Amino acid sequence: MSKRIIRDTTEVVVKSTKNKQVKTAYKQIVDKDTGEIIHQEFEKHFVAQVKSDNFYMCFFENFAPFYGLKHLSDAKLLACLCELAEFNTGIVQLSTKVRKVISEKTKIGLTNLSRNIKRLKETGLITEEYGEVVINPAVFWKGSIKERFEIIKSGGLLFNIRIVEEN
Repeated sequence: MSKRIIRDTTEVVVKSTKNKQVKTAYKQIVDKDTGEIIHQEFEKHFVAQVKSDNFYMCFFENFAPFYGLKHLSDAKLLACLCELAEFNTGIVQLSTKVRKVISEKTKIGLTNLSRNIKRLKETGLITEEYGEVVINPAVFWKGSIKERFEIIKSGGLLFNIRIVEEN
């Protein structure tokens, strides 16, 4: 009966592609007497970047201002802002180009867009200053729960929500 030697060789390689190869492993089983390779195994390990699904969380315990929206165009605008918001900040930069995109998606005329934004500000669902809209993270959030908690805890975003009941 011949004796076997197991050789295990590991090589680390990093490539500049989207799927990065991080490890290559060779395993050989060699007959000790003859030096003959009896069995070989070859493994490659990769790290792949995976894009997460787009999502927006709604926190229903703070949803009252949304129910108070009187214009369908305001709800459309809010949905579009949620879609365009930056991950983990809730910020939308309202450049001229972004305003055109919002107008096309929501079918709100460019002249009426400011009026809709003003109404959303009055409900407390967004704040807007100097062309930067921030979506209220107490109601809607796109990002990690941990980051949302840190922003709310630090007072980085301050919102006042006023609930008005109509008779």
